[in-house]
Amino acid sequence: MGTINRVAGHERPRGILLGSLKKGRVATTYLFSGESGVGKKLMAVEFAKAVVCQSPVEVENFTDACDNCILCRKFSASLHPDLKIVLPEKGMIKIEQVREVIDFLSLKPFEASKKVVIIDDADCMNLPASNALLKTLEEPPDECLIILISSVPDMIIDTIRSRCFTIRFSLLNMSDCERVIREKIQDKSEDALKELIRLSMGRPGVVLREDALLLTQQAEDIICSLTDGGESIKWRDRFEMEDWLNRFLLILRDLMVVKIDGKGDTPLIHPFLRVKLVDISKRISIQDIIKLYRECAGIVGALRLNLNVSVVLNYVSFLIKECYGSNVR
Repeated sequence: MGTINRVAGHERPRGILLGSLKKGRVATTYLFSGESGVGKKLMAVEFAKAVVCQSPVEVENFTDACDNCILCRKFSASLHPDLKIVLPEKGMIKIEQVREVIDFLSLKPFEASKKVVIIDDADCMNLPASNALLKTLEEPPDECLIILISSVPDMIIDTIRSRCFTIRFSLLNMSDCERVIREKIQDKSEDALKELIRLSMGRPGVVLREDALLLTQQAEDIICSLTDGGESIKWRDRFEMEDWLNRFLLILRDLMVVKIDGKGDTPLIHPFLRVKLVDISKRISIQDIIKLYRECAGIVGALRLNLNVSVVLNYVSFLIKECYGSNVR
């Protein structure tokens, strides 16, 4: 079947990558952008395998990795000497990490046809790191493949983005989410699996990283922050802020449904919150729910501006108090 073809969803990105392999026109630098948890890193690894595979296979007139040769197996295990994966350390990618990338790329491939670098959460590069990487992208070494991955690509400096071939990844549909979650999780009950599938909301990677109980607790905590005027909101970094805001938007969606659908016929993303949402809906107007939703959605859209976490927290708390008003308990 090939490895790129096994990645769930993402027909357009897959078609672009398989087409580049077929034509022998693989770019030096890619930017895989899209929301977290949709499979960008998985696709990056599978694409890298297809580029260096010793025994590529033909799948529907496209070339893909065999997944059986020694290179494919080593890449799958992230143990190949010609593969380097860079991750943020304490929420940041620093210049020292990029210097290691530069040193890594300065050497000829040991076994593979190319040296491969995958930089996950590339938007976490600080300015010195970004400038150091830019110099490499301006004159990339021969025989290398660099893949940047980001859920907030606008936070990557323009001069780097302009040198990348950007491929956008969308949310997965529910059937693809179900396929991924059922393949990866086999020790849960059917009810637990259905709960995870529903909570994934197009991002199966999120629920694969987090236990369903933790996601349920997060939803309960957000409800508490709504009723206490935002006093219980706590974000340690931008990642927690983005995750909280995205979940808050889903809960506000449920709150709007409960407010409008008095009969309870419309399914909720968080059905276990229905009783609490019904109670809250009696003390907040639909106009204020919409205002909260629009403002928070606007904040999510502006995350590329590197917003201050404390300032955003105070503003969201202010919005909750303003919209929930005297009903805050």
